[in-house]
Amino acid sequence: MIKKKKKGKTSLDRQKPVIKIKADIVVGSPDAETDNILNDVFIDNGSFDALINMNNPKCIIVGRTGTGKSALIKRVSESEEHVKVIDPERMSLSFLSNSTILTYLRAEGVNLNFFYKLLWKHVFIVEIIKLYLSENEAKRTGFFQRLWESVSNGAKSDLVKKKAIDYARTWSDEFWLTTEYRIKSIESDLEAKIAAELGIEFHAVKSGTKISVAAAEKTVVDVKTKAENIISQLQANDLTTLIDLLSEEIFNNTQRKFFIVIDDLDKEWVSRQLVYDLIASMVEVIKEFQHKFKGVKVIISLRENLQMKVFSGTINRGGQREKFAPLFLDLMWTMQELKKMIDLRIQSTSNKELKLDTLFDKKNQTKTTLEYILERTFQRPRDVISFFNKIFENVIQKGPVPLLIVKQAELKYSIERLNAVEDEWSENYGEITRITNFLNGIHDGFNLRNIKDDSFAELLVEQDFITHLKGELFEACSKWKNAKSDNLNFRTFLSEILEILYRLGIIGIKRNTNTPIEYYYSELGPCSKSDFLGDVKIYVHKAFHSVLRVNRKEIGE
Repeated sequence: MIKKKKKGKTSLDRQKPVIKIKADIVVGSPDAETDNILNDVFIDNGSFDALINMNNPKCIIVGRTGTGKSALIKRVSESEEHVKVIDPERMSLSFLSNSTILTYLRAEGVNLNFFYKLLWKHVFIVEIIKLYLSENEAKRTGFFQRLWESVSNGAKSDLVKKKAIDYARTWSDEFWLTTEYRIKSIESDLEAKIAAELGIEFHAVKSGTKISVAAAEKTVVDVKTKAENIISQLQANDLTTLIDLLSEEIFNNTQRKFFIVIDDLDKEWVSRQLVYDLIASMVEVIKEFQHKFKGVKVIISLRENLQMKVFSGTINRGGQREKFAPLFLDLMWTMQELKKMIDLRIQSTSNKELKLDTLFDKKNQTKTTLEYILERTFQRPRDVISFFNKIFENVIQKGPVPLLIVKQAELKYSIERLNAVEDEWSENYGEITRITNFLNGIHDGFNLRNIKDDSFAELLVEQDFITHLKGELFEACSKWKNAKSDNLNFRTFLSEILEILYRLGIIGIKRNTNTPIEYYYSELGPCSKSDFLGDVKIYVHKAFHSVLRVNRKEIGE
């Protein structure tokens, strides 16, 4: 009798890794501030090198939430030697909102852009000098003396530059105090000069008399002219000369780098009535400093919705985005970069026991699980990290993760993404989820003619519906609700709504049968409301399919 040999493991089986997913695995935090593994898994797609290169003008990081703005700021602050991080909330500038003099001047229509620029110039110059001196007492003591000697030439002296140094000396003690103290000093100087020039009128305002009464004796034009003239002369010449002197004598070498970095400008660091003007004036100063200083860079991050508000083209906000285009660093990620990013995170958090290419079950798949996940993101790190964390939350198993587990995690992720979009754009548009209701249960690949006006019945019958909306969304809904049918038809209204939802990333557009579906991050060309009036197909982004229960079968199939 011949005994059958027991089947042993083949060499292929022995080489196949055993996957064990632990309950506590996370691939990091979606927020750079709390992401403990960021330094170990940081991916540079060229943005970091552009920021630290003093010959590269890129210094204003622009992107939506989750694209990695704060991660870049953090990387610069931790990797470079001479860096000052300014936290807007700690600058304590809220007093500017309640300033009697500024409130008075704003009410009179005075252009305060020059004043705000003066504040930023002073703040930045102080921080640059402090970085240079490294708060070394001995070095600090002789700093202004060395500057003085640099502009003296025997019997001849550059009187203009000496005057600028004298100006700096008068501020030297305050250089080492808080930013709030320095700015309050400048504000007090402005108030004193305005009071002296306008006399009884301003004193009346200060004592509580209404502006309209106080302004009765002087014309608005007279007040504006005098105030703007005072502001234009406020320490401007001496400060400008000091900036020139520092750029020529000290910060003139691109190899010795000094950075000021500012993040979190979207937080509540000053009232909304001031924040846009302050940021616009800051950007103007940053552009001036880029031109003046070879060895200094001021780096800030701006969320895309805030950037849209700041550069809306209003008179007192520094002009259009195009004016500052060379400074903007738009954060974009390729699929390959996102794959590399998440693979590094998976390996780091699992002590290299897990890898992306062996994590998911590949059986019976027409597309990979990773492709399925990435299609449900805005191609930015935060979305990918959030989705993977949702997948890992309840998975404890041996062997590759099946697609079923991924789909179970998708609903929670989808709800989170829709809420995140509303939070990100609430300042611009208000409660957008009130408008997205018409997408619930819709067939994907729909057209304008597939949507009926009763889909927006709440807008018509709810009295306070519009009060929850803002900006262009508020205007579009108000026009349609209040207009007669011959003034604004439903198709026009709907095209305006769809253009906004496209801008937010909630929907995409397929312009014709020969083009792919375009989303805001992959568009082939500019997209406007007129594009939606044509014979186009509209698709809900797959990130929101679960939360909106989208019917994936296209109309007409």
